[in-house]
Amino acid sequence: MSVTLTLTLTVPARSGSDQALLGVVALTNAGTEPVTVNARLNLPDGDLVIDVAGPAGTLRAGWPWPADSLPREAELGPGQALEAGVLLVCTAASQPLFPGAGSYTLTASYAAGPTTLEAEPARVVRTPATGAAGAAAAALRDRDVIQSLASASVLGQATGGLAAMAADGGTNAILAALATDAGTGAADLATAAGGSISVATAASAVLPATDPRHADITRAVSGDARAVAILAGSPHPAP
Repeated sequence: MSVTLTLTLTVPARSGSDQALLGVVALTNAGTEPVTVNARLNLPDGDLVIDVAGPAGTLRAGWPWPADSLPREAELGPGQALEAGVLLVCTAASQPLFPGAGSYTLTASYAAGPTTLEAEPARVVRTPATGAAGAAAAALRDRDVIQSLASASVLGQATGGLAAMAADGGTNAILAALATDAGTGAADLATAAGGSISVATAASAVLPATDPRHADITRAVSGDARAVAILAGSPHPAP
């Protein structure tokens, strides 16, 4: 029997300080036999750990409300992967994960089963926000906005900050639409925001599996099998 599991974390090489950083984590069976793995591939449950080292030191990505849900398993066939979006904006204390511009190194580990896997370090350069982008950058340092993004709802005094993020476009627009309960409006952004994968990645990062918005978004991205699998947390052929 040959079982080889690999963990990868993918982030953009460059990202503006005004943009929420959304990564993709993948657990892949590169072996020749099926294997049963832990399927809690997310930050809230605590099995996935991501540390971010930057100019001011090292912070650990976290979730304001740890979930520690019931165990979930999946069988990965040879060449199959589990993929999920990870929202990389804060620590467990809702502290900004990227305090300023600069170069950052992200290291990820995951308790896939009896063995904890480690991914190759990923690197991102956070560029300064200028002009109109400054409002979105300020929003990403606001505790209410951070918690609204993580909960996919509007908390506290986040309305203005979320509006600034929506106007900024891209990933910010998708996350703001989810937080303001635009529902399928998030899926309608697929073309402008980079396609079905971008929408599925964002939704999988912040929406619990029981959230009723999953159904609407799944229908909207149904033409992309990989996007549907990301939303469902299901094994699919590794990209």
